[in-house]
Amino acid sequence: MTAGYLKIALLLTVLWLVPVLLIRAQPYDDGGLWAFLTPPEGCLAPCFMGIRPGVTTVDEAIAILEGHEWVDKVTVEDQGGFHLFWTWSGQQPHFIRTSSTGRIRRILFQDVVELISIDTRITIGELYLTLGLPDKVSIQKLEEISIQVLPYRTLYAEYSELSLGILTIWGCPVVNHIFWRNLSSLFWDTSFSLLYTVQETYNLLETDHLIYPRC
Repeated sequence: MTAGYLKIALLLTVLWLVPVLLIRAQPYDDGGLWAFLTPPEGCLAPCFMGIRPGVTTVDEAIAILEGHEWVDKVTVEDQGGFHLFWTWSGQQPHFIRTSSTGRIRRILFQDVVELISIDTRITIGELYLTLGLPDKVSIQKLEEISIQVLPYRTLYAEYSELSLGILTIWGCPVVNHIFWRNLSSLFWDTSFSLLYTVQETYNLLETDHLIYPRC
């Protein structure tokens, strides 16, 4: 009788494990995210929407944006360190957070694009599954928006081959699954100059701070 129960238990275990293993064996479907994050053919990284930081002039960027199907309106003004802003037309990929404008910063005293920045609906978990481990991660305390009960941290991750930067903000204490669902902002940059002063820097290949960031 006992042997019969063991056989049934073993059979049920196998029947449960097989679909789990099959699911895990399937490649991750990024829904087009890889294509969105990587530069198109003929436009070397860093490149987004045909604009290349360090190469494209501000006037060229304005012309590209005004003729782009994703863009509704372009505004030229100096605000918060940025020089160009644009709203989205509704034809942009669903990854983009349309409640925020796209932004371009120019190189100081030059008419050349330095950095492109957009806010997205892409979570940190989706970026990790699509791009893998970043080459560098910086974690910093945000004193200006922190309060005694709930301090905040920023995480900046670099993917050097794509010249792509990722920024996200979260409140402490952090819960692992909530952190992975944090939305991200993307930066295409040539200098990888951080927007904030870095207080702590980690190499993901040596630590697990991205998996469960310290507060």
